[in-house]
Amino acid sequence: MLERDALALLSLANKAGLVVQGFAKVAEAIATNRVCLLLAASDGALDGRGKLAGRLNASPERGELAECFNSEQLGLALGRVNVIHAAVAAGPLTEKLAAAVRRLETYRGTSRTEVIKGV
Repeated sequence: MLERDALALLSLANKAGLVVQGFAKVAEAIATNRVCLLLAASDGALDGRGKLAGRLNASPERGELAECFNSEQLGLALGRVNVIHAAVAAGPLTEKLAAAVRRLETYRGTSRTEVIKGV
């Protein structure tokens, strides 16, 4: 249920226009300081995830990196096939989504959400 709730919030954030997908679009969003939550597929390459996390860490904005969903789950929530990288901008749903992701990871015992800047 926690997973379903988090994915439902991600889908709503996408419909609200708060989500960008794909490496290039996510990198651009980070460069313009619009990313509050960076979602990286757990089955994606470490290289791409590391590059985006490094860019987010270097930006003056705060953000989180979460790896609790695989590419298929992200794709289903976002209406695309096999999404590897997604970024969520600030908005009314963003904090709810981030809290849902934290709850899911705590429940799973993975706690892989990495706080990049002061969240």
